[in-house]
Amino acid sequence: MNCLDDYINEDIIIKVKLVSIPIGDRSKYKRVRGSTRFVYDLNVTDEMLNDEAHEKYILSNSVSDQIKEIINFSAYTCFEIWNILKESYRKSREERIEDIKEKIGNKKYDMEDDF
Repeated sequence: MNCLDDYINEDIIIKVKLVSIPIGDRSKYKRVRGSTRFVYDLNVTDEMLNDEAHEKYILSNSVSDQIKEIINFSAYTCFEIWNILKESYRKSREERIEDIKEKIGNKKYDMEDDF
């Protein structure tokens, strides 16, 4: 079992692009809630997902409602969410919101890359 802080500090919950998996093997993978393009790596267990869900709950209750509307807490891992948020707290509220929007925009994938 991982320490809850590990989910923020380490990339423990590994996601894999669905298109990189042969069609016949896709049923073996757990789908990432909130995403149609990613599944969890086969090494990601239900216990890990439950632990991470607890950590996400803590993270989501630590940010404003406006930030919650910007970040899709279902689709991102704690590690990804924390990396989006951590640098923004040195800035003003308005700068933080713009910074978070920019970081999320940069995480969007090119459709040609996905197929």
